[in-house]
Amino acid sequence: MRVIFKDVYDLDKRCYEEFNLTEDILMEHAAYEIALEIYKRFEKGSSINIIAGPGNNGADGITLARILLGDYNVHLYLPLGAKSNMAKLQLDRFKKLKGKIETKYKKADVIVDAIFGSGLKRDLPQEIINLIRKINNTKAFKIACDVPTGIDDKGNLRPIAFKADLTITMGAEKLSLYNDFAKDYVGEIKVANLGVSFLNYTKKSKYILLEKDDLILPFRNKQNTHKRSYGHLGVLAGDKKGAGIIAGLSALNFGAGLVSIVAKENIEIPYELMLSNKIENFSALAFGMGLNNHFDDEFENILKLDIPMVIDADMFYKDIIKEFLNKKNIVLTPHPKEFASLLKII
Repeated sequence: MRVIFKDVYDLDKRCYEEFNLTEDILMEHAAYEIALEIYKRFEKGSSINIIAGPGNNGADGITLARILLGDYNVHLYLPLGAKSNMAKLQLDRFKKLKGKIETKYKKADVIVDAIFGSGLKRDLPQEIINLIRKINNTKAFKIACDVPTGIDDKGNLRPIAFKADLTITMGAEKLSLYNDFAKDYVGEIKVANLGVSFLNYTKKSKYILLEKDDLILPFRNKQNTHKRSYGHLGVLAGDKKGAGIIAGLSALNFGAGLVSIVAKENIEIPYELMLSNKIENFSALAFGMGLNNHFDDEFENILKLDIPMVIDADMFYKDIIKEFLNKKNIVLTPHPKEFASLLKII
C-alpha cells in the first residue's frame, strides 16, 4: 500500500522549515522531472507547447520551458499572464534566454498543461474551458503538471478537465487523482522527486492506496480436505435473483468450498451452486444484492447468527442496517448512492 494525501502544502512547508530547502529548489526539481520524461520519450527538436497559468503551477511550466529551450521547439503560452512571484521570476529567467511567449494556442507534438494544479476549488473561467476543449481535441501527447487542470481538490470536474496521457504529480500522490470522475483524465501517474526522497518528503497520512500486493488470496495448502473444509456460503436471492447468483458464482471462483443460493421458491441456478430455502448451517452469509423486500421477516434471526457477513445493495435502504453495524465480522460494499443512503440512516 502507498500513502496518498489530500494536499501537500504541509509537506512542502516541512521542506522549507526542517530541511532548509526553498520554493525555488522544489520548483526546479518539479520542472526537471517533467523534462526528464520528455527527454526520454521524444526526440530533440520535437515541438512542445507549454500552457502555463498565473500561479505556481504555471511557474512550474515556465521553468520547464526554460529547461527545454534549445533542445526542443518550445512554445510557451500564458493565457492568464504570470501573477505569482515565482511565476514572474521564472518568466524573467525564460526571457533572459531569449525565450518567446506565444500570443495564442499552437498545436505541437507534446502539450503540457500547467494552468491550474492541485487545490482548485471553483469552476474554471470560460476562457480556460474553451481552451481545454480545444486542447482535448488536439492530437498530441498530453502531460499534466501536478493535477490536470479542471480537477478540483476533491477529484470532481469543474466542469471539464484536461485529458492527460501522463500526469506528473509533485512530491506525492493526491487523493483527487483517484476519484472516479478523474480516472479518465489523469492517464499514467508518476510522482516527481522534489529534491528529497519520497520517504523524507512524506509523513503519515490517513489515506492509503491499496496495491495488488495487498490482496491476500485464499490458498489451499492441505491435501486431505473436502469442500466443507473451505466454508459454506449462503447467498440470499431476492427480487433480482441474477444478482445473488452472480455473487454466488464469484464466491465459488474465489475459493469458497460450497455455495448455496437461498431462495423463497425453486429457481433455476447454475449446476455449480446449491439451492436452499432455509438459512442454516452456513459458515458465512452474503445478502442485499437484488434483495428488495425478500427476507425482511428473517432479519431478526439473521442478526443472531455469529458468522461473517457481506452486506450489499438493498440493505443500505433499510433501517435495520443500523443493527448489523453492531456486529463483528461484517463487510459493507455500498456504491456511492447506497453509501449516501446508509449515512442518512445511521
